[in-house]
Amino acid sequence: MLSKNNPIQRDQLEMVALDQLVPQEHLVRKMEAALDFSFIYDLVKDVYSEVGRPSIDPVILVKLPFIQYTFGIRSMRHIWQEYVEEADHLRHKPEVKQIYAKRKETIERVFADAKEKHGMRWTTLRGLKKLSMQAMLTFAALNLKKMANWTWRSPVMA
Repeated sequence: MLSKNNPIQRDQLEMVALDQLVPQEHLVRKMEAALDFSFIYDLVKDVYSEVGRPSIDPVILVKLPFIQYTFGIRSMRHIWQEYVEEADHLRHKPEVKQIYAKRKETIERVFADAKEKHGMRWTTLRGLKKLSMQAMLTFAALNLKKMANWTWRSPVMA
């Protein structure tokens, strides 16, 4: 289906469940129905603490290498390798080269400013929630700075 870029669509939110992404007849679904991994909880209950942050489900930690070996994935990087190669190939096309060249002026500059001028090189905060809050506030400030520069260069009155 051909669709055109519509700026209104940026505000839309789409909820997708993982079950919707895996076809009903896929091998992963058959393995899930045939194998019962619940015994893992009894095996690892002594090594998990009752306090602190919630851990990653130990069954998932066992399933990941299981799926990896089943599908012959030597490394999780191999999953993305095909897409990395495609992106690298696209980067050298003439129409993309012009856009890619602006990356130094835009994206990389924002991250460099965040690291050098806004203290994002290191953190003294502990915990994902505090660190996420600092990052969001920093990038909100960077966005405000960018919008101020845009309006300063070409003021448009509404």
